[in-house]
Parts: sequence; structure tokens; C-alpha cells
Amino acid sequence: MKKIEVVDLLDHLSRIYLGRFKADERTLDAWYFHLADKKRDDILNNLKDYVASNKFPPVVSDLLSKQSDLKYFNFDKNFSNGESDNEPKG
Repeated sequence: MKKIEVVDLLDHLSRIYLGRFKADERTLDAWYFHLADKKRDDILNNLKDYVASNKFPPVVSDLLSKQSDLKYFNFDKNFSNGESDNEPKG
């Protein structure tokens, strides 16, 4: 990304997350350091996915990769007590 694209990204974040995200010059430099070798469209697509399911502003790592496929965590499936719904109880 170009530095001006990171400026636009941070400005966009401040408009989406009103009162929760404010960028200054040092924030811009830090984000640019980590995003300089990334493609703008990839980061914006990741941002679009992130915003759809997160009410808090992202950190850089949230935008560096696609959101996990695990959007809905099924507690019973992942932490069952060993019993199956299909097994007879008793």
C-alpha cells in the first residue's frame, strides 16, 4: 500500500468506529510500516469482512489475513461431554 492509501484506511476506520478510533502521525507510521508491502484491495476486502462482524476497531493483524471461517462457535460441538445427540440416554 502507498502511504496515502493507509491515510485513507485510517480515515475510513475513524468514520466507521466513531469515537473509538483516532489516528495520529505515529499511528499512521506504525500501520504503514506493517501494510506497505500489502495490496490495497486485499486489505480493504479483509476490512469489509471484519467490519461485518466486529463492533470494535481492528488492529493491524486483523486486516492482514481473512477472517476465520469459524464465525459461529458451536460450544456443544467443540466441547461436548462425550455424549452424542444420537446415542440413547439412560
